[in-house]
Amino acid sequence: MFTLLPLLAKRESLKPRLTAKESLAQPAAAHRLRRPGIPMAAPGYKANGPLSSFSIVQAAPTNSPSPYPSLPLLSVPSFFLFIMVALTHLTTVLYAIAAAVSVSAAPMLVTRGSASGSGSKNGRGTFFYPALGACGVTNSNDDLIVAVGHELFDTFPGANGDSNDNPICKKSITANFEGKSVTVKVTDRCVGCNSTDLDFSPAAFQKLAALSVGEIGMTWSFDD
Repeated sequence: MFTLLPLLAKRESLKPRLTAKESLAQPAAAHRLRRPGIPMAAPGYKANGPLSSFSIVQAAPTNSPSPYPSLPLLSVPSFFLFIMVALTHLTTVLYAIAAAVSVSAAPMLVTRGSASGSGSKNGRGTFFYPALGACGVTNSNDDLIVAVGHELFDTFPGANGDSNDNPICKKSITANFEGKSVTVKVTDRCVGCNSTDLDFSPAAFQKLAALSVGEIGMTWSFDD
């Protein structure tokens, strides 16, 4: 058997060899390439000679305009310059808005006048129901008395921290409102009053306005 191997090899070498073009032209090769229901040339290709040779069919260029307009491209420096300008304008707008808000939110101050000195003062007049006051005196609704603001009471000249011994106690005050006036004595300290406000007893308040009014804007001054 080993002696036959060289003969078989020699026989195989003596067989005529086909070129690649000839082998593809054989029916068997064509049969292997063809598939039922599938054309030999795919879309976009056309047959050019033998089965193995195909060439691409290029579509003709169209001159129809694109539905999407082309936008100019910005270079990197131009892009950053655009961003900086936009941020500058945005900062200016934000400063303007902040300034407008701060102006609108600013509280409206009401000028009330000073409680110091002997001149006339402008303030708010209200009433309360008295009892034992800061000066150590007990009063009723019918007494013509008044409570002054806590700041004026605590800082009145000569005040030493002892409310019963405060020099403002029993000082006489005359208040005026719309042509009416009332003279009262200081006997108490009003925590919720400003320095130029006065809190009257019901009897004293009714000398200026009805209790239903509740609050008035009046002028007043110390009598001595």
